[in-house]
Amino acid sequence: MLNLMKQLLYKVLKLQQPKMSSSFLYLSFSDSSRRFTPLRRARIALAAVLLGAGVAAFGIAPFAPDIEDQPKTRITESLQLPLLTNAADLSAQDQNFIHEVRIAKGDSLSSLTKRLGVNDAEALGFIRNDSAAKKLLAVKAGKSVTAAIDEEGELQWLRALLSPEESAARMLHIDRLPDGTLKAQEMIQPYERRVILNSGVIQSSLFGATDAAGIPEGITTQMIDVLASDIDFYNDLRKGDRFQVIYEQLLLPSGEIARAGRLLALEFVNGGHKYQAVWYPDQSDATGKKGAFYTFDGKSLKKAFLRTPVEFTRISSGFGTRTHPILGYTRQHAGVDFAAPHGTGIRAASDGVIEFAGVQRGYGNVVIIKHQGVYSTLYAHMSAFGSGVRKGAKVNQGDIIGYVGSTGWATGPHLHYEIHVNNEPVNPQTIALPDAQPIAPSQLASFRQYASDMQRRIGLAAEVSIARAE
Repeated sequence: MLNLMKQLLYKVLKLQQPKMSSSFLYLSFSDSSRRFTPLRRARIALAAVLLGAGVAAFGIAPFAPDIEDQPKTRITESLQLPLLTNAADLSAQDQNFIHEVRIAKGDSLSSLTKRLGVNDAEALGFIRNDSAAKKLLAVKAGKSVTAAIDEEGELQWLRALLSPEESAARMLHIDRLPDGTLKAQEMIQPYERRVILNSGVIQSSLFGATDAAGIPEGITTQMIDVLASDIDFYNDLRKGDRFQVIYEQLLLPSGEIARAGRLLALEFVNGGHKYQAVWYPDQSDATGKKGAFYTFDGKSLKKAFLRTPVEFTRISSGFGTRTHPILGYTRQHAGVDFAAPHGTGIRAASDGVIEFAGVQRGYGNVVIIKHQGVYSTLYAHMSAFGSGVRKGAKVNQGDIIGYVGSTGWATGPHLHYEIHVNNEPVNPQTIALPDAQPIAPSQLASFRQYASDMQRRIGLAAEVSIARAE
């Protein structure tokens, strides 16, 4: 009945809905100062009369008496209609159509706005010439653009993501003002944060398992960072290993997923051994950005040194005696070679001060970092140095200090990595690495409550995973 009434109303008003290429369509009513012709007012009045007649004809009677033999269980639909004392009151309401599309590769402004249903030469000229509005032309393919138009295709407003910042989105807003002019401005809008529980099973690789589970690559990278000192994700993984993760998902104001946020908790079962981690914010940091990962009983998962300071595909050469691939003679290999694509970021293995950054014969571009106590690390064959990398600069664990290359004596792109203790090289893969400090006693009670909640959620994710498998 409701659909029939809508069809009758649309036929009378002769509303022409613009063509749409998007799968998203929302219909809304907004105030408008546009003038209505006498003919259109007459049509609206006639529509109101027919709508009222339809209500009567189909028997919508809120005060009708109950009939004894009617079923006692009813399905009720509440329909709110505007209270009209005069059909001309509809002249203050106009129909906006909201379209959302993704920018396609090779899109022009004309093709994009056409798919948005925009038929507005003034708006196109404004976007091409206004210094803020023309930034729409630089939005990359794959990003969403949302626009509202009236029934004639005139642009009412447009929203587009310019760039995702760390904690907010930089958005482009184009709006038609009450006087009919257009205004464009950039606005910073905070993300909406949503907590996601997910799980997966290893079949061949970690990235294959996370892809199959729909877990973002950024979360997978964080998983590797957290457990890199305990699990060799290239050599140690076994088919059937499983994991549960809790992480943040950052949403744009439109509800579109902007990017993955922080990994919050993780449980990874590798070869029957269970590894757990929970992110706990530093209670002394008002920004909430600082914190660290701990086991559920409060032990820090942060090691003094990273065993693998680069995302690698394989170990191309281990520590010890080997035949040099270029010089051909047998000699001591003082580190480990991690094969990785050219340009992959290289991270500082621990906090320290850069002792050397420059070129050293067979090592090519090399960085040496002096750490607290008796430790130092060396990174060789870099294609380029990281920003601010120079002798005397302080670095924190995880900072990008350079990029994988093949400078010096190298047969292909890789990182040559060394750890020295008392100026003597040791095997980075087998050296016992000290832990960082555990949770402070003053924060232990608060941590336990926080960790208990995360552990309960991890358990829920595990139950869902088992049920899915069955």
